Amino acid sequence: MQITTLNKSMSFSHETQPFTHHNHSLNQPNNNLRSEIGIWKEGRTSWLREDVWRFAPLYRRAGGIKLLTAYHPKLHLHLTIIERDITNRCGYHRQVFIRNEEANSQQIVLVLHQKPFLGNTKRAMSFYAPESKALVHYSHPHYTTTFVKGMKASAVEYAVGGIHSVWQEDNGHTIVRPLCAESHESVMAVKLNLSSHEETRVDQWMDVSRSMVGSETFINEFLQ
Repeated sequence: MQITTLNKSMSFSHETQPFTHHNHSLNQPNNNLRSEIGIWKEGRTSWLREDVWRFAPLYRRAGGIKLLTAYHPKLHLHLTIIERDITNRCGYHRQVFIRNEEANSQQIVLVLHQKPFLGNTKRAMSFYAPESKALVHYSHPHYTTTFVKGMKASAVEYAVGGIHSVWQEDNGHTIVRPLCAESHESVMAVKLNLSSHEETRVDQWMDVSRSMVGSETFINEFLQ
């Protein structure tokens, strides 16, 4: 992936938080979700908030576009994350480019953990919509919808509920749980098998609507 042209006209910042802790593109932080990124391999998930990751400065440019690059020296994985606001919607489109810098192939899992900003689970419900392969989180009066598509995903697993109850750290799988009436949280796990020096891309969309109709409209528009 060539990123030099994307860096032009972007402002310089030392922040990495918008990708690891919150998303400024969401206008209602008290009701919406943040999506944390991690890489699982051989019994352990390494989250981007951990000190082992080496970050280049976060770049921003007009139009709500942010770009972040990170490298894991032990896993020999290079990540480039591009996030852009969705025009006329309260949401974003995130592209995660993962490159295997190791001499051997690697089997990994890209883990996306959705959780509320302030931990408020009052009137909360989350569920998996199997036909559209999307996760919907309800917290009155908002419906937050998210889904992923991978260029080379061997499988994508979905589960709703607290990460400690649905994510199996030892084997890198989720526990099947399509409905949770007491939590905003959810996990999407994208299984990837990367050859040496191979790069792939995983796309994530997230949107906030005030009705299920708005959520369905978003799914139909972008999940094509």
